[in-house]
Amino acid sequence: MKRHYPSGAQKSKMRAKAKKEKAKLPKITSLFRQAAKVDVDSNVTADRSLATLPGPRPSAPSPGRQPSSPVTAEPASRGSRFETGQQEVSCAPSEASSDIAKVAQPASRAPTVTAAPTHPRDTLASDNSVTEYPTDRGKFPVDLEDDDVKRYILNNGPCKPEGPFKRDGKGMCFSKEFYNKTSKIGCRIPRKWLCYSPSMDRVYCEQCLLFGDRPSAHHLHQASRIGINDWQGLFKKIKEHEFSHSHLAACVVYDTWKNNLTIDAQISSEFKREVGFWTEVLTRITDVALALASRNSAFRGHREKIGDIDIGNFLSTIELMARYDPVLQRLIESKKMVHYLSPQTQNEIISLLLKKVQDTIITDIQNAEFYSIIMDTTQDISKVNQLSQVFRYVTIANDENGNPTEVKINESFLGFHAVTDQTAAGLEREILESMESKGILLGKCRGQGYDGASNMSGVYSGVQKRIRDKEPNAVYIHCAAHNLNLVLNDACQNIPEIKDFYDTVERLYVFFSGSVKRWELLETHLSVPYTEETMPDTMGIKIRRRPIIAVLLC
Repeated sequence: MKRHYPSGAQKSKMRAKAKKEKAKLPKITSLFRQAAKVDVDSNVTADRSLATLPGPRPSAPSPGRQPSSPVTAEPASRGSRFETGQQEVSCAPSEASSDIAKVAQPASRAPTVTAAPTHPRDTLASDNSVTEYPTDRGKFPVDLEDDDVKRYILNNGPCKPEGPFKRDGKGMCFSKEFYNKTSKIGCRIPRKWLCYSPSMDRVYCEQCLLFGDRPSAHHLHQASRIGINDWQGLFKKIKEHEFSHSHLAACVVYDTWKNNLTIDAQISSEFKREVGFWTEVLTRITDVALALASRNSAFRGHREKIGDIDIGNFLSTIELMARYDPVLQRLIESKKMVHYLSPQTQNEIISLLLKKVQDTIITDIQNAEFYSIIMDTTQDISKVNQLSQVFRYVTIANDENGNPTEVKINESFLGFHAVTDQTAAGLEREILESMESKGILLGKCRGQGYDGASNMSGVYSGVQKRIRDKEPNAVYIHCAAHNLNLVLNDACQNIPEIKDFYDTVERLYVFFSGSVKRWELLETHLSVPYTEETMPDTMGIKIRRRPIIAVLLC
């Protein structure tokens, strides 16, 4: 079988991997720790050992005294192992014996040996850093869950020492220049989130430390919980972190706490802004609908989308106003499904306006002492018989002191109601039910106005007789408009001179309208200017005259 030899690239990878694994192994000196120093004034231990020698643990010396005996260690046999927290390190007997011999010298003759920490928080800086930087990351637990601790850190500000900073084995260290970033135009922008821990010799993100969503962002472990000390690749890591979604979310919560706000207050504020926006939108839409409805203008066209041609008066008005109004402009440009511009919304707004106007009129009628009713039926374009309802009442206007200043007679139309029963009983029932539904009392009715039809004005079984039986003070009066129409019709039919006059005018109109040329000839005569004449016995007064044909057909 042919033997396989690794290539040069494979050998390089193997050497790099072995070197990397070897670098992870702790030194033999990390297995031991000098006895804890004791503060003479407070008699409180400032440091604790992380690992001890195998065998009996030596006792700490009393204050002001040297150790009674040097620290000794049992020689390690070949292949023995020492526990180092979560790792086990094997060492040869010769190496272990030489290192142990160096460490196990008497304290009076040998220099102090400080073991390398297994966690960044085990490395304490000088005592001055503890009091100078109250928010140093090394003073707090790995996981910050207490709100009081978070508030303490916020109140005391971020930990941003100016230096000098510790150097690592490669001679590199942190620089205060990382506290700021330079924009493309040369402006220096502070990184408020970046902090440095003197006790841990690490940089960390204060916002993510306090409010980072760690379960959903595992990469925050190094940056926000214990920090990083990779000075060679620090710039790249900072740039990646400050644009991450989790960091930006933590900054929002940080600012909320910083401004003494709460999530509920922020949600409430956002809700109020949204409600205010839609209130302004509906106010403008309602004003447009009210303007069109009060002028009997059509709302819709052939299209129902803003930007199309022939979209009707309503959407055309909204589109025009949006050019000058930022609220409607934001509404039109919004990608939301709800805009309140659909035909259903237009009809609903018209119905609400109708209800509001009706309620106002009904309230005035209810407050009036007396009122009269004027009813009539007519067919609409769809051949449905409609009953029109008009109420006539009096309102008294008062001044600021409540004194009456004006008496105003009002005549208000309250709508059409479709009727199918044309008999007197059916119309009476329709009128009374309509008044009862509006809360208008029949006892205040003092007048009835109908046409002269028998089912309305009949003295024995007409509508006016039936209502008067229920309210004797509701006097019937024949409708004046119907009386005038009957008088004019009878005058035109029974007086020969008037009948001939209107017949002549009608024949002239039919003659000229039957031909385009004759109608043009008529227009030339209609455009003839007035002629002025002085008539006798008029004391010099000039009279303006036009051709008789122009007078008749104007």
